[in-house]
Formats: sequence, C-alpha cells, structure tokens
Amino acid sequence: MAKQDVLDFSMRLEDELFDLAHDLGNGSYHHGWYERFYIHDPKRRYISKASVRDRVLHQALVGVVEPMFDPTFIFDSFSSRKGKGTHAAIDRLEDFLRRGSRNGSNTIYALKCDVSKFFDSIQHDVLMGMLRRRIIDEPLLGLVGQVVTSHTSHQGTSCGLPLGNVTSQLFANIYLNGFDHWVKEHLRVRWYIRFCDDFILLHESRQFLESAIVQIDSYLSQHLHLQLHPYKVSLRTYQQGIDFLGWVLRPSVRTMRTKTCRRLSHRVDGLVSQYRETGTLQERFSETVQSCLAAFDHGQGFRNQERLIHSVRQMKFKNLQ
Repeated sequence: MAKQDVLDFSMRLEDELFDLAHDLGNGSYHHGWYERFYIHDPKRRYISKASVRDRVLHQALVGVVEPMFDPTFIFDSFSSRKGKGTHAAIDRLEDFLRRGSRNGSNTIYALKCDVSKFFDSIQHDVLMGMLRRRIIDEPLLGLVGQVVTSHTSHQGTSCGLPLGNVTSQLFANIYLNGFDHWVKEHLRVRWYIRFCDDFILLHESRQFLESAIVQIDSYLSQHLHLQLHPYKVSLRTYQQGIDFLGWVLRPSVRTMRTKTCRRLSHRVDGLVSQYRETGTLQERFSETVQSCLAAFDHGQGFRNQERLIHSVRQMKFKNLQ
C-alpha cells in the first residue's frame, strides 16, 4: 500500500519531475531534511527517510554512478547488486565450503565477522575521496556530495549514511571495496564472501584465520575508521555449522536459523491480524506468504512450509466464519 507522501507526489508527478529537472539543470537543487524514526526489523533500527523528491534523485544517481564502480567490485560482494542477493550469497558460500572441505571429508574453518555500527561510522571525507577517484564530472560529484553530507549520525557527528536511502547501499559497497581487494590480494584469501558489513573468510588453517582477525581489525580501523563488532566475530568448522544471513550450513544440509523462522512466522501473523481487521491486505498477505515459502524452499524447510500452509488455511477458514 503506497504511503501518503508517495500518493501526493504521484498526483503531481509531471510538475514535480519538471521542477526537479529544472533545479538540477540550473544548479539550484538542494537536498531536503529527513524524517527520522525507529523500526524493529527485528532489532531496533534508526531510519532516516528522505522526501519523495529526494528519493527520486537518489534512484537516478544510483543509475548513473553504479556503472562507474560496479566493474571494480569483486565477484563475491553480494549486497544490493544485480544478479546477486542473499540466496546467491548462501549458494556461493555453500559451494566454497564443499570445495574447501572436499565434500565434508576435510576440515575447513570459517571466520565470520560483522562491522560494529557500520552505517553510522562511515566517514564522509573518506567516502568522498573514494568517489572522486572515478567521478570526474564536477556537477555530478556535487550532487553526490550533497547526498553524502545530507545526513549525520544520530549522535550528531559529521559521519554516517541513512539506512533509508537507496544510495547508502551503493556507497557501502564503494566504502568496503578496497577492503575486499585487500582481503583477496594481501591476505590472499581464496574463499571470501561479503554481504554489506557481514563477511566470511574460509581457510584450512585455524591459526591463519586467528592471525587474520588482528590484521582485519587493524586495516578497518586505520583506513576506514571502522571496528569489528566484539561479540560478532566467530571461528567455526563446517561440521559445527556456519551461520550466515539467516541460514546454518553443515555438510549435506542447510537449515534456516530458528530466529529467522520465528521472524517470518510473526510477519505472517501480523499481516493476518491486519487482514482480519481491515479486509484490505489480501494481495500483500498473499505476496508475503509466497515470499516465506520461497525462503523455506532454499533449505531444509519442509516442516516449516507445512506448518505455514496449515496455519494460513486455518486462519483463512476462521476468517470466513
């Protein structure tokens, strides 16, 4: 269901687009303010929502800037890229684990890391330095700079990218691109995957990965002003199970993380409750159920599928009565 600000913009679409094009053409465009609020998805997140007018510009900028940088990204960077995504990342990791362990016959170790407060910690000056290396058009660079500096972290410092901007995902990949190449070319890690600020290194040697933690922490701190999350660094074997992006991978089996199953179930339950009250969310409800079923279908989720289908049938039956 479209939000009111989107509906209002759509009602004046032609005039709004002409005005935006006019401001961009004569250099009078200025990025607006953000609406700020918290969501729980599932953890508490601070969202900064730009106006629809600014979001239209963000989308246009991604269309222009992304082709300049995407060819420089490593293949195994999977967040917010065409032909990539969560399931492709899981498939790739599973392929790496099978090859590295020779189908489970050898021990392979996985070092999983997460950057602490990643989007809030991105330094504007560091990011702009990266952008200037490839964007030579000054008016375009000026617009990109406005988007980068339009937001400050909720602590009030001149850093951070808003979670609500489509540009933030692209800027995040640009910000960590040098790190990706450093892991591949300096540490010489053959099996490495990154999805936004979550990343995994695989190696036959536990000692190698233990020493890599110190080097990674040093690189992130010195070059990017980032820190590893102290409670989200783990080192496990394939046999113990590798937890990544909501899935746990073991030899010959892939299962959905319990918290992920619970979150999907709660999501469906919430939509069912709204549907019962208003009777207007049937299409969205159907799309969500299909999305959940598709998620379960990527692993050993048959029991979850059966429970979800049974639950939906019961809820629909009760609703009809």
